[in-house]
Amino acid sequence: MIRALVLMGAVVAGPALACSPSVHTPSEVPQNGPSCSVTWFPDEIRSIGLGPARDLGKGYVGQIAADGNGCYSEINFVLMDCKKGEVLVIGPDNFDLTARSENKAPVPFEVVLKDIETAATGGIPLTLDAVAARAETAGLETRLRVRTTDAINFNGQSIGLTCACATLYPDLKPVE
Repeated sequence: MIRALVLMGAVVAGPALACSPSVHTPSEVPQNGPSCSVTWFPDEIRSIGLGPARDLGKGYVGQIAADGNGCYSEINFVLMDCKKGEVLVIGPDNFDLTARSENKAPVPFEVVLKDIETAATGGIPLTLDAVAARAETAGLETRLRVRTTDAINFNGQSIGLTCACATLYPDLKPVE
Protein backbone atom coordinates (compact mmCIF):
# COMPACT_ATOMS: atom_id res chain seq x y z
CA MET A 1 0.00 0.00 0.00
CA ILE A 2 2.77 2.46 0.88
CA ARG A 3 4.71 1.61 -2.27
CA ALA A 4 1.53 2.55 -4.13
CA LEU A 5 1.72 5.93 -2.37
CA VAL A 6 5.26 6.45 -3.64
CA LEU A 7 4.17 5.50 -7.14
CA MET A 8 1.19 7.84 -6.81
CA GLY A 9 3.66 10.59 -5.92
CA ALA A 10 5.41 9.89 -9.19
CA VAL A 11 2.05 10.02 -10.96
CA VAL A 12 1.38 13.46 -9.47
CA ALA A 13 4.66 14.48 -11.05
CA GLY A 14 3.62 13.11 -14.45
CA PRO A 15 4.43 9.98 -16.42
CA ALA A 16 7.87 9.39 -17.85
CA LEU A 17 8.87 7.93 -21.17
CA ALA A 18 12.63 7.33 -21.09
CA CYS A 19 12.78 10.26 -18.74
CA SER A 20 10.88 12.65 -21.00
CA PRO A 21 8.69 15.01 -19.02
CA SER A 22 5.07 15.17 -20.05
CA VAL A 23 3.85 18.53 -21.25
CA HIS A 24 1.04 20.33 -19.39
CA THR A 25 -0.83 23.53 -19.96
CA PRO A 26 0.42 25.89 -17.23
CA SER A 27 -2.29 26.98 -14.82
CA GLU A 28 -2.44 28.74 -11.47
CA VAL A 29 -5.77 27.02 -10.80
CA PRO A 30 -5.37 23.65 -9.06
CA GLN A 31 -6.85 20.51 -10.57
CA ASN A 32 -8.66 18.35 -8.03
CA GLY A 33 -8.34 14.62 -8.52
CA PRO A 34 -9.60 11.46 -6.83
CA SER A 35 -9.20 10.82 -3.11
CA CYS A 36 -8.32 14.38 -2.11
CA SER A 37 -5.49 14.74 -4.63
CA VAL A 38 -4.73 18.19 -6.03
CA THR A 39 -2.19 19.33 -8.65
CA TRP A 40 -0.91 22.67 -9.96
CA PHE A 41 0.99 23.10 -13.21
CA PRO A 42 3.23 26.19 -12.76
CA ASP A 43 4.91 25.63 -16.14
CA GLU A 44 4.80 23.21 -19.06
CA ILE A 45 6.77 20.37 -17.47
CA ARG A 46 6.50 20.88 -13.71
CA SER A 47 3.68 19.87 -11.43
CA ILE A 48 3.23 20.42 -7.70
CA GLY A 49 0.63 18.54 -5.75
CA LEU A 50 -0.68 16.18 -3.17
CA GLY A 51 -1.39 12.61 -4.26
CA PRO A 52 -4.45 10.52 -3.40
CA ALA A 53 -5.15 9.94 0.30
CA ARG A 54 -4.58 6.38 1.49
CA ASP A 55 -6.17 4.92 4.59
CA LEU A 56 -3.42 3.37 6.73
CA GLY A 57 -5.89 2.15 9.35
CA LYS A 58 -6.72 3.14 12.91
CA GLY A 59 -7.32 6.79 12.02
CA TYR A 60 -4.11 7.35 10.05
CA VAL A 61 -3.96 8.67 6.50
CA GLY A 62 -0.96 9.14 4.19
CA GLN A 63 -0.43 11.31 1.13
CA ILE A 64 2.59 12.09 -1.01
CA ALA A 65 3.44 15.72 -1.73
CA ALA A 66 5.44 15.92 -4.97
CA ASP A 67 7.09 18.66 -7.01
CA GLY A 68 8.72 17.81 -10.32
CA ASN A 69 8.09 15.96 -13.56
CA GLY A 70 8.53 12.51 -15.05
CA CYS A 71 12.33 12.66 -14.70
CA TYR A 72 12.70 13.98 -11.18
CA SER A 73 10.57 14.88 -8.22
CA GLU A 74 11.00 16.10 -4.69
CA ILE A 75 8.69 14.01 -2.55
CA ASN A 76 7.52 14.39 1.01
CA PHE A 77 5.29 12.06 2.97
CA VAL A 78 2.33 13.66 4.74
CA LEU A 79 1.16 11.45 7.62
CA MET A 80 -2.07 12.44 9.36
CA ASP A 81 -3.36 11.24 12.71
CA CYS A 82 -7.06 11.96 12.23
CA LYS A 83 -7.89 11.01 15.84
CA LYS A 84 -5.64 13.73 17.23
CA GLY A 85 -5.91 16.11 14.28
CA GLU A 86 -2.12 16.16 13.87
CA VAL A 87 0.08 16.02 10.77
CA LEU A 88 3.75 15.09 10.32
CA VAL A 89 5.53 15.94 7.07
CA ILE A 90 8.61 13.79 6.37
CA GLY A 91 11.14 14.56 3.67
CA PRO A 92 12.30 15.65 1.31
CA ASP A 93 13.53 12.76 -0.73
CA ASN A 94 14.39 13.16 -4.38
CA PHE A 95 12.98 10.80 -6.95
CA ASP A 96 15.30 10.59 -9.94
CA LEU A 97 14.66 7.90 -12.52
CA THR A 98 18.22 7.74 -13.77
CA ALA A 99 19.84 7.62 -10.33
CA ARG A 100 17.34 5.06 -8.99
CA SER A 101 17.95 2.66 -11.84
CA GLU A 102 21.67 2.61 -11.04
CA ASN A 103 21.33 2.45 -7.25
CA LYS A 104 19.65 -0.73 -5.99
CA ALA A 105 19.99 0.12 -2.27
CA PRO A 106 16.75 1.20 -0.60
CA VAL A 107 16.55 4.93 -0.14
CA PRO A 108 15.70 6.32 3.32
CA PHE A 109 12.21 7.35 2.24
CA GLU A 110 11.34 3.81 1.13
CA VAL A 111 12.70 2.36 4.39
CA VAL A 112 10.52 4.63 6.52
CA LEU A 113 7.44 4.03 4.38
CA LYS A 114 7.98 0.28 4.68
CA ASP A 115 8.14 0.65 8.48
CA ILE A 116 4.87 2.61 8.47
CA GLU A 117 3.22 -0.01 6.24
CA THR A 118 4.44 -2.86 8.47
CA ALA A 119 3.09 -1.14 11.58
CA ALA A 120 -0.25 -0.33 9.94
CA THR A 121 -0.85 -3.81 8.53
CA GLY A 122 0.42 -5.51 11.70
CA GLY A 123 -1.91 -3.59 13.99
CA ILE A 124 1.03 -1.95 15.74
CA PRO A 125 -0.06 1.45 17.01
CA LEU A 126 1.47 4.26 14.99
CA THR A 127 2.48 7.48 16.65
CA LEU A 128 3.76 10.55 14.89
CA ASP A 129 6.62 10.73 17.41
CA ALA A 130 7.72 7.16 16.59
CA VAL A 131 7.54 7.80 12.85
CA ALA A 132 9.47 11.07 13.25
CA ALA A 133 12.20 9.28 15.22
CA ARG A 134 12.44 6.53 12.58
CA ALA A 135 12.61 9.09 9.77
CA GLU A 136 15.40 11.01 11.49
CA THR A 137 17.32 7.76 12.12
CA ALA A 138 17.03 7.03 8.39
CA GLY A 139 18.45 10.46 7.57
CA LEU A 140 15.23 12.24 6.66
CA GLU A 141 14.00 15.49 8.10
CA THR A 142 10.70 15.73 9.88
CA ARG A 143 9.94 19.01 8.23
CA LEU A 144 6.75 20.10 9.81
CA ARG A 145 4.11 19.41 12.42
CA VAL A 146 0.74 21.05 11.95
CA ARG A 147 -2.97 20.41 12.53
CA THR A 148 -5.19 18.65 10.00
CA THR A 149 -7.18 21.90 9.78
CA ASP A 150 -4.08 23.74 8.52
CA ALA A 151 -2.57 24.16 5.08
CA ILE A 152 1.06 23.49 4.21
CA ASN A 153 3.13 25.63 1.89
CA PHE A 154 4.82 23.24 -0.50
CA ASN A 155 7.24 24.98 -2.83
CA GLY A 156 5.01 28.02 -3.25
CA GLN A 157 1.61 26.30 -3.24
CA SER A 158 -0.67 26.41 -0.23
CA ILE A 159 -2.23 22.95 0.13
CA GLY A 160 -5.12 22.37 2.52
CA LEU A 161 -5.09 19.20 4.60
CA THR A 162 -8.73 18.92 5.68
CA CYS A 163 -9.97 16.65 2.87
CA ALA A 164 -8.24 13.34 3.71
CA CYS A 165 -9.42 12.90 7.30
CA ALA A 166 -12.87 14.32 6.53
CA THR A 167 -13.25 11.87 3.63
CA LEU A 168 -11.74 8.70 5.10
CA TYR A 169 -12.71 9.22 8.76
CA PRO A 170 -15.78 11.47 8.67
CA ASP A 171 -16.97 10.39 12.11
CA LEU A 172 -13.65 11.12 13.82
CA LYS A 173 -13.46 14.45 15.50
CA PRO A 174 -9.89 15.34 16.52
CA VAL A 175 -9.19 15.27 20.25
CA GLU A 176 -7.70 18.57 21.38
